[in-house]
Amino acid sequence: MSAKANMEFKLKYRKYLDIALVISLSLHLAAFALIPQLDITAFKTEIDELEVIEIPPEIDIPPPPKEISRPKIPVETVDEDVEEEEEFEDTSLDVDNLPDAPPPPPPGGSGFFVFDKPPSLRNAVTPEYPSLARSAEIEGTVRVKIDVDERGRVINAVVVQSVAQGIFDKAALDAVRQWIFEPAEQSGNKVKSTVVVGVQFSLTGS
Repeated sequence: MSAKANMEFKLKYRKYLDIALVISLSLHLAAFALIPQLDITAFKTEIDELEVIEIPPEIDIPPPPKEISRPKIPVETVDEDVEEEEEFEDTSLDVDNLPDAPPPPPPGGSGFFVFDKPPSLRNAVTPEYPSLARSAEIEGTVRVKIDVDERGRVINAVVVQSVAQGIFDKAALDAVRQWIFEPAEQSGNKVKSTVVVGVQFSLTGS
């Protein structure tokens, strides 16, 4: 642009600016004039008329039914002519005079033996019934774990389940240690074995 043209533009700058401002104001005024007027009214709530409801009269509650007396249960009367009950002998156990407990099993306990044919009892000795248990009419079964050697002899016996605070333990062990067995077998060979037997103490037939 030449220096003369630049000078002319600067001189006409103010004029162009005024024309642009007038056009802009005219457009804004025309826009405001064309916007429709909004009718703003206050919000009103409409309340319907209140309806009066008549309250029904009080309901009469009937009195509770009368309590019905329970039927009388007949009570059996005691006949004075009935003989007095027969008195039984005292069968209480004197815990202060119980026999001593059996000795503890040896350290390590019995071993575990493998066999395919279990031992069978050949000769059993009947245990002696403890006098204290007999007088108290106590019965029970003691379970004893027995180790049997290759000859059928009992080499170890331990009580695994006792009754009546061990009152039968000593008698059961004394008898079991004298028992004779047919030895167990493994592949046709006689071997050691371990079995658990029950030694019964019963007053019937003793």
